[in-house]
Amino acid sequence: MPRYYELISKPQNGQERFNYRQGLLRRIEEKTGRPVIVYAANMNVANIPNSLDHSDVTPFSELTRTIKGDKLDVLLHSPGGLAEAAERIVALLRARFTSIRFIIPHCGIQCGNDVGHSW
Repeated sequence: MPRYYELISKPQNGQERFNYRQGLLRRIEEKTGRPVIVYAANMNVANIPNSLDHSDVTPFSELTRTIKGDKLDVLLHSPGGLAEAAERIVALLRARFTSIRFIIPHCGIQCGNDVGHSW
């Protein structure tokens, strides 16, 4: 997999970056044989909500509803958030999947870490 400086030096516009990241996620799925979803907070911009909260439960539900099979990988990058929201997401994932792996490439703080360690 590419290193950080390779990632930031590749595509220059938003659509190219999106396509590049999608390609990297597909490579992870090919290597693991499992679908991958991403929860990534933007921690580089001040004064925006970026913590796990109750509004994240529905997107997790919608994302996981379309996944075939009972195995899932979740790439998680979070500065934390509400413990109650983390518990709801964990319950949702446990009800739907028999095997979940969390990939925490950089940061999973507080309840973000709780979600990753709950399995």
